[in-house]
Amino acid sequence: MKELIIHDNEAGQRLDKLLRKYLSEAPGSFIYKMLRKKNIVLNGKKATGNEHLRKGDSVKLFLADDTIAKFQAAGKTVEENIKNTVKLDVIYEDQNVIFINKPSGMLSQKAKETDVSVVENVTAYLLESGQLTKENLQTFRPSICNRLDRNTSGLIVAGKSLAGLQQMGELFKERTLKKYYLCIVKGRITEPAHISGSLVKDEKTNRVSFSNGTSSKEANGLPIETEYLPIAWNQEMTLLKVHLITGRTHQIRAHLAGTGHPLLGDYKYGSKKWNDRYKKEWKIKDQVLHAYQLTMPGMKKELENLSEKTFYAKVPETFWKLIKGDGMGTWNSRGLRGSTLEDMVNRTNEWYLEKNLALMQKIPTPITPVRMDKEHRQITLAYFDQRSTIDYIGAVQGIPVCFDAKECVAETFPLQNIHEHQVEFMKNFEKQQGVAFVLIYYSSEISYIICVLRNCTGSGCVHRTEEEKASVLRNWTNGFYEILPWMLCSIPGCLESRSGTS
Repeated sequence: MKELIIHDNEAGQRLDKLLRKYLSEAPGSFIYKMLRKKNIVLNGKKATGNEHLRKGDSVKLFLADDTIAKFQAAGKTVEENIKNTVKLDVIYEDQNVIFINKPSGMLSQKAKETDVSVVENVTAYLLESGQLTKENLQTFRPSICNRLDRNTSGLIVAGKSLAGLQQMGELFKERTLKKYYLCIVKGRITEPAHISGSLVKDEKTNRVSFSNGTSSKEANGLPIETEYLPIAWNQEMTLLKVHLITGRTHQIRAHLAGTGHPLLGDYKYGSKKWNDRYKKEWKIKDQVLHAYQLTMPGMKKELENLSEKTFYAKVPETFWKLIKGDGMGTWNSRGLRGSTLEDMVNRTNEWYLEKNLALMQKIPTPITPVRMDKEHRQITLAYFDQRSTIDYIGAVQGIPVCFDAKECVAETFPLQNIHEHQVEFMKNFEKQQGVAFVLIYYSSEISYIICVLRNCTGSGCVHRTEEEKASVLRNWTNGFYEILPWMLCSIPGCLESRSGTS
């Protein structure tokens, strides 16, 4: 006799579904026969299999151990099924869900028995960490809540519990969370757009075709919506941030290709000649597409801790080299020059506030508009009502902090760009037991230093030497910002306290 006690991961499902998992190799006819003969009972009573299980229920199987083993042992063992797994890049996890940065080349789910997908890797991870046992796997298996193409990297969510699996699966199905991707496409795009149309899938070729027309063939297609924002561009290509509103097969790839902007590395929908060149020069084998951001809606019950949070997946190294512009020439950007640092600091401040580590406020400088672009609702000419002092002010773990943020495209930063009235303000701030500094961001190499005021006196330039950066960070004991580039990091910032603990 074998008794199964129903726990959280088994509760809520039908009895026959549980038995099909537990006796995975048994035919359905055998299971229902055992139920009719009362060889399988629920809470000591005869059952039909249609009953919905509750936590604490007892399922007893009056079957020989050999019979149970036979219907469980056919096929591969757990160890064989999860062999050749790899170390996961875990972005976040709790008792219900795990967020993973999937590498390009890994399947979301296995297509054939010998495949090792995200599911097998998650299972191996949970077994090795002691969060799952082989016995647990007899009635519940972790699984993914969203899918990415094999050659698409980035954020993928798996459920570690039945509640996590069901609730996250529902969010993706109902599209109540926001999904953002990064990709590099052919051609120059400088304006954001919201595009829609339909996709028609060819099952034989596993290829979809995009159309914004209304022919009879297209009428059978699935409606799609895609929104994108150009982040940076040059004469040949554009880095796009894509908001995937609907979630169809190959949507981003087919949709952008249909508008004349195929993804770099995408041989199915893109330019073979263009892709071949970058495959040879940059070893680009797959489409340059990365699921980098998930923004959660308001959540309740088991997943309340995820409510309105945003998660990021760091881009792969090859993608990152393209973004940095190594050998690519100069990228132009939509307002990034001069505002990249501000965007990164603002997002970092939000993260600190969310973690109750710091409260930092951007100080606006009053301006008077002189000329307006009415069509685009933009100020084209204005003058400052007063001189600005510093950009940010607030408190970090009880310490008053203020700093000015400077962005620099050259190799050195001229100190004359730090004005006398700013220096005077920061000196007075430190007299009140506060901490003042200048954050200098070198956009050409995507690096930064923190320049403490007392180390910035005198003439000349601040040079970005490794010794100097290390010295600054060693001496900076009250807390510092780690601003990672392009807003693509998994954790927007890192804060150290006086004691040096995070």
